[in-house]
Amino acid sequence: MPASERLSPGSVRGRLASVLLPRHLFALAFLMVAAPALPAQVPPEQAAQMLLTAARQAYTQKEYKFAADRFREFLAKNANHKQVPAARYGLALALVEGPDRDYLGAIEQLNALVGAKDSPDYPFVLYYLGLSQRGQGVKLLAQAAQKPAEANALRAVRRGRAGVHGPRQEPRPDGQGRADRPRMGRPCPL
Repeated sequence: MPASERLSPGSVRGRLASVLLPRHLFALAFLMVAAPALPAQVPPEQAAQMLLTAARQAYTQKEYKFAADRFREFLAKNANHKQVPAARYGLALALVEGPDRDYLGAIEQLNALVGAKDSPDYPFVLYYLGLSQRGQGVKLLAQAAQKPAEANALRAVRRGRAGVHGPRQEPRPDGQGRADRPRMGRPCPL
């Protein structure tokens, strides 16, 4: 090999790379393996906020399944956090808007929020609760139409919603409305 080729910059770099590259790859691999073992120093409040922000961003980007998973994770890890109502509401919206349309799951989350009448989202909570109840009813009716043999059992499930609207009222014997209310429409004595 001529002397000019042995001292050329390309050949020196090639030799250096062949010697140092395996060492650097080994060091890089060691750092990649050891890095997850190092504890992350993120305060719990900041971690909770990051999780909630990720869930909201996923919902905004219409990634409803991912958003629902993040909201569930937030609720599981931060049961006493001040943002729990917001996470429940976000989870309910993700369940209603998602491809699976989990109305029962949304009803469960929204029922926990109905008591907070001072919430700025209270009208929307009621709206989505009604929407979810209607959606679940439509699903049950579709199931009853597809399976006429099981229709009576599905109707019993539908009627079993006494906790939501109170017990089912039977009509009055004279056919003028419900039996527990006085008859309306009497003339005013004044």
